[in-house]
Amino acid sequence: MFCRNCGKEIPQQAVFCVSCGCAPTAGKNFCQNCGQPTNPVAEVCIKCGVKLTGEAEKSKIVAGILGIVVGGFGVHRFYLGYIGIGIAQIFVTLITFGAGALWGFIEGILILTGTSIKKDAKGRPLREG
Repeated sequence: MFCRNCGKEIPQQAVFCVSCGCAPTAGKNFCQNCGQPTNPVAEVCIKCGVKLTGEAEKSKIVAGILGIVVGGFGVHRFYLGYIGIGIAQIFVTLITFGAGALWGFIEGILILTGTSIKKDAKGRPLREG
């Protein structure tokens, strides 16, 4: 597997590229299969014919609304890929008889204002909208 940002070879299970620090699928400059340069708008690698991947970014608005509405159950954290913190929020809400839901509500507001949680669990920035 190759980094889509810098084209360096990386292990299949890599969370980030050690050469450039980006998530392996964050860029659009190189093919993840053969490592050859690609057109940023291309959907298929011209050299090897593999479909070029590009994981969709998570929405800041969706994460914020989930935090405000059902944040006590950590749904916004699960949406962003932070499974451990999501489980912790469920636990805190249950042991405080619902008062812990304030944690998720505040996080939802902070996500929407851009002062907290600006990236998902894979390090990709949240998109506006």
